[in-house]
Amino acid sequence: ALHGRVINQESAPVRNARVEIAGHPEYGHTRTRADGEYDLVVNGGGPLVVDVSSTGSISSQRLVQVPSQQYVTVPDIMLVRLDETSITVE
Repeated sequence: ALHGRVINQESAPVRNARVEIAGHPEYGHTRTRADGEYDLVVNGGGPLVVDVSSTGSISSQRLVQVPSQQYVTVPDIMLVRLDETSITVE
């Protein structure tokens, strides 16, 4: 099982971010709680990429080693908000 937290640039928790494992749709997904934390059960035994996304932010990934039959605490994952200011480049 994976346990972690998703934060924004101000280190505040991000609520309702989607958390899944890249390349493993069979594991499903979960959403972060009001405190930005999440839990996700996976099959361990090697490296997995945690993929986090939220509307209005750039998605972020974190590579974690997941031993078999152990709980793993994933280091905080930061989501960066998209800038509302844009320019057209030709």
